[in-house]
Amino acid sequence: MILALPEFPSFSRMTIDHYSVINQYTAQFPVYSDFTFASLWCWGGDQCSLSDLNGNLVIRLPDYTTQNLFLSFIGRHKIPETVDALLAMIKSSPLMLPYLQAIPEDALQGVTLDSSYQVLENRSNYDYVCDPFLLAKMAGDPYKRLRNKINRFMHQYQWQIKELDLQDQQSWHDIESVFVSWKGRHKKTEALSKAIGRVRHLVDRMAFIAVGLYVEDHMIGFSINEPSKLDYVSGLFLHADTSYIGSFGMLTQQTAILVASKGHRHHNIQPDMGLPGLREAKLLLRPAFYLKKWIISHPDLASSDRIAV
Repeated sequence: MILALPEFPSFSRMTIDHYSVINQYTAQFPVYSDFTFASLWCWGGDQCSLSDLNGNLVIRLPDYTTQNLFLSFIGRHKIPETVDALLAMIKSSPLMLPYLQAIPEDALQGVTLDSSYQVLENRSNYDYVCDPFLLAKMAGDPYKRLRNKINRFMHQYQWQIKELDLQDQQSWHDIESVFVSWKGRHKKTEALSKAIGRVRHLVDRMAFIAVGLYVEDHMIGFSINEPSKLDYVSGLFLHADTSYIGSFGMLTQQTAILVASKGHRHHNIQPDMGLPGLREAKLLLRPAFYLKKWIISHPDLASSDRIAV
């Protein structure tokens, strides 16, 4: 039974000044994409709120696909009590998704929850973590399909790769030109453009690894990545105009080459969000491992057939 706790955590809207605060909570964990500062800042936007509950970081922000608000947390303190309180909060707030999602597996290690809870694998939200040194080489049969497309791209187009300086206005002009060419062809272009635009508020505080793919001096793709602790780099954005056959593989490999050259050994390329095409594309990159996440609910809130895993 969900405990009806007398008080719910109070939330504060996320600001740029929360950068060091978030890092204090996440320092002991692998780099989960949902809890990096830049990811929360870009995708949560003005609706991302933060709270402390029992020494754990709680986040409230819109779901990336449904846009409904959801709750998640990262930490290792009083986990059963934290889960109870957050599910009670959800029960009193019908506008939120009826379960906790994106709960890092590491936060549940050694934890025993009441048997009435529904604890499900959140497969659609697993982080794919690749070895950039392997992606840079793309050797052997596992990468044959991607390698063939990359070779086709390299022979068909007059291409150029540039490391982008995100403090340079020309880099942003080139990125914006990609979205202009996408209008009418891609869903959610406006929301994506807005999320990427929020990176501009961070470039004076954070060092990003960014790559541009050009054909005949016109940008057709780019990636923006957030270096993190523990030799991790988190991929924030990677988008290529796939009407140029092989552009996705080309941009991915060139990003890996740059990431590897800077000494990072783990490249978190985010979840597939349950999208079949995106899952197929990420599996082609042969991830070294996954950072697993969980959904936690209770029969009072949601039946399992209402939970998107």
